Amino acid sequence: MTASSAPADQSLPSRAHQRLIVAVLAFAGASASFQQTILIPIQGALPELLDASPDDTAWVITVTLLVSAICTPIAGRLGDMFGKRRIALVLLGLLIAGSVVAALSPTVLPLIIGRALQGTGLGVIPLGIALLRDSIHPSRLGSSVALVSATLGVGASLGLPISAFVAETADFRVLFWAAAGTGVITLVLVFLIVPEHGTPPGGAIDAGGIAGLTIGLTALLLAISRGNTWGWTSPVTLALLIGGVVVFSVWGAYELRVPDPLVDLRVNARPAVLLTNLASVAMGFALFASSIAFPQLLELPAEAGGLGLPLLTAGLALMPSGFAMLAMSPVAGRLERRFGAKPSLVAGSLIIAGCYAASMCLDLQLWHIVLINTFSGVGVGLGYAAMPTLIMQAVPRNETAAANGLNALMRGLGTATAAAAIAAVLASSGISLDKSPVSPDERFDGAFMLGLVAALAAAAIAAFIPRSMGPAGFASPEAPPHVHLPTQHRQKANTMAHSTNAPREILIALVNAVKGKEAEFNEWYSKTHIPEVVALPGFVSAQRYEIAGAAPTPYRYATVYEIEGSAADAQTLLFGAGLGGTDTQDLPQMFFGAFAPIGGPERNDAGPLDA
Repeated sequence: MTASSAPADQSLPSRAHQRLIVAVLAFAGASASFQQTILIPIQGALPELLDASPDDTAWVITVTLLVSAICTPIAGRLGDMFGKRRIALVLLGLLIAGSVVAALSPTVLPLIIGRALQGTGLGVIPLGIALLRDSIHPSRLGSSVALVSATLGVGASLGLPISAFVAETADFRVLFWAAAGTGVITLVLVFLIVPEHGTPPGGAIDAGGIAGLTIGLTALLLAISRGNTWGWTSPVTLALLIGGVVVFSVWGAYELRVPDPLVDLRVNARPAVLLTNLASVAMGFALFASSIAFPQLLELPAEAGGLGLPLLTAGLALMPSGFAMLAMSPVAGRLERRFGAKPSLVAGSLIIAGCYAASMCLDLQLWHIVLINTFSGVGVGLGYAAMPTLIMQAVPRNETAAANGLNALMRGLGTATAAAAIAAVLASSGISLDKSPVSPDERFDGAFMLGLVAALAAAAIAAFIPRSMGPAGFASPEAPPHVHLPTQHRQKANTMAHSTNAPREILIALVNAVKGKEAEFNEWYSKTHIPEVVALPGFVSAQRYEIAGAAPTPYRYATVYEIEGSAADAQTLLFGAGLGGTDTQDLPQMFFGAFAPIGGPERNDAGPLDA
């Protein structure tokens, strides 16, 4: 019998195929994130290039931010319902269409429409991470997630010098043809190589939830992104902020009542999920603060407090950060297997904080910036690898894409807030795109201080994330022991749910596993006391089961997500009722120290049989 966070071992692709899947999803993430920065180096020249006002051309950047923030959690939920691969292909198709529209746009309006369609492509990244959980062996899942997460920085880092080079040598619309080409390649690769596991459950689309999320996010993000232009106390900005809060209040009450919500607020209120998302907001802020400050510092003339580098040179100077994120992916995977994802997030945040502190203390020269930004990429690589792992450890498989999509939205809120806050601080210091003079002593210290505070906040929040397992669905040395259910407590979950003595809240899932057939499971949330539970020195994660060895009779198992008090840390435990048969019926994807069949002697020879 096999059980893991991935599908049964028989349904997993071969190791070579798994490597191809990771490579394709990493390329997809880089292609999608490339859209974020391709216009940043030439943003100031867009009014002249498009014969439009600066206010109009600002929407070319803003609309991508808005659409990506709205689309990401929606795409994640649709992926859980109708198939992650299918929705990823749809998003890639929209990205290609948007790139073509932008490439053919003679004026600013079609360019804005094209950029809006491009914004949907960022939803591919959380979907790709969720697809990894379905296709990759647990022993390789952590490093695979880290690699795909790192592509967010790699694509963005490549976008800066490529955009600068094109701006200096060709029509800026060439950038969109390049984006369309990479999109087509990505779509074909995903279609041919990435599998869709199982039959999507389907379900009713939460139209009310989508409408509420769209309206609320649009209001808040418009206010945040345009507040510096409109004025933070202007009637429009205040109306959008207040309106967004009101809409989200109504939306939250609505989501708690519908049977299949777009965002399961109860799951996202679990401390492990909630604190990870809050840390993601702070981490997103800390990342983007340097993404705004360093390019301006490199490009502004010396009399304006900068280094006066050309666009292309500045872009090349910032590239090592993205490659540092990429290089950290296998390291992050190993660290998570050894210490868990939570310490990785704390360490990554502290590294970023140290980089901001160094930026404030040094009289920055080019080599300082390259070195500091590269080390910052190391911290971001650790943090961005840890966040999806923490999310996947805390949510059921059928909510993986939606939960990762919401986490990506939280990072997006952090970056949007950073863009507004850093722009306001730099403007107040006399640093802006008009290259007005500024004292070298003042330079960018205000921006670096905000980044430092955000990074420290991310570390502090992450420190309170409840302890969980290692890479999602795989055992970690720090996880609590797994338990087994004695024979006298082999009863159906709905009977157990009526127990009056309830020291802990658990989610019970009973399945019937039959030889040669994949076993689905049902879930009940209940407060249950199970006396005389036998704790064993190991732990497992189980979502699906399939009998692989000799199995003369059906077996019944239960998966339990333990909740300590009222704090849900989603530790995954295994209850076995009637485990028996021959010694060949092991759990080859699990790591545990001992296993006791019901009514049989404890076995101490079990271990990481297929790591």
